[in-house]
Amino acid sequence: MINIGPNEFGIVRKKIGSKLPPGQHIALHGEAGYQADILPPGIYFQYIYLQYEVRIEKAIEVHLGEIALVVAKDGEPIPSGRILGRAVDCNDFQDARAFLENGGERGRQLSILKEGIYRINTELFTVITSANASQHNMKPEDFRLCEIDSDKIGIVTTKDGQPIPGDEIACPYIQGHNKFQDPQQFLDCGGYKGLQEEILTAGLWSLNPWFVEVEQVPLTKIPTGTVGVVISSVGKTLQQPGNHLVERGYKGIWKTPLPTRTHPINTEVMKVVIGRPPRWTTSRPLSRASGHVTRLETARAFGVVGGVAAREDR
Repeated sequence: MINIGPNEFGIVRKKIGSKLPPGQHIALHGEAGYQADILPPGIYFQYIYLQYEVRIEKAIEVHLGEIALVVAKDGEPIPSGRILGRAVDCNDFQDARAFLENGGERGRQLSILKEGIYRINTELFTVITSANASQHNMKPEDFRLCEIDSDKIGIVTTKDGQPIPGDEIACPYIQGHNKFQDPQQFLDCGGYKGLQEEILTAGLWSLNPWFVEVEQVPLTKIPTGTVGVVISSVGKTLQQPGNHLVERGYKGIWKTPLPTRTHPINTEVMKVVIGRPPRWTTSRPLSRASGHVTRLETARAFGVVGGVAAREDR
């Protein structure tokens, strides 16, 4: 008789049966060896000692405010050009059979485990938590939720995806990946590896540290009595000849300056030139009433020449 408690599960090894195919570690069709299906809590009589060995393990706990990472020991090879196994439908790795039958890939996984209790076949998966981080050359703090302070933003660099085109310095906004918390969606939608245009704002984020790196930087503060002119290196390219101020979302000098307050600006891809608005010397107020400035006005105000703040015109 085998008695598996409420916070336990059983891993089954079949002693008798046909051999597994070469390179396969987990049995799906009754072969000898470790079986894909685990035993949930309960009492079992059918697992005769001469035919089976059952190892009882404790359920895996991921604590509040933390994540866990997963490495698969079996599955399809990860395709060339990628470093992490794609996400597949397998009930948070608790259904080993589904993982293998749905094309799960061997190696480090894109998907993470969030707070909860899990019964995961550890013959197929290695689960890395803050408790065993040192055994895998990691630190317990690597498994904390990513917390962005209220006075900062997070600048993101991804480690997987297609290469960024040579004429761009960062990946443009990708829709639908919930702030990098769904990395498979990010990749499926054509996300690029490297610096990202999108930022993380204040809050807690469940991020895979094998997929992203996050650097916290202060919000951009525009002091009272000044404005900030944004020079963007990312966005759409204005399809007009000559030098023009541009709308938000385009490369170049934004037509509308930033007003007095703090702003979540990705300073890796945008430069903000701060200064006092110009003293208008013409008889009409130019575009001041609309809140816009012309390129000439911008240059006079802040000495923006070639994207560099040279001086403030007085």
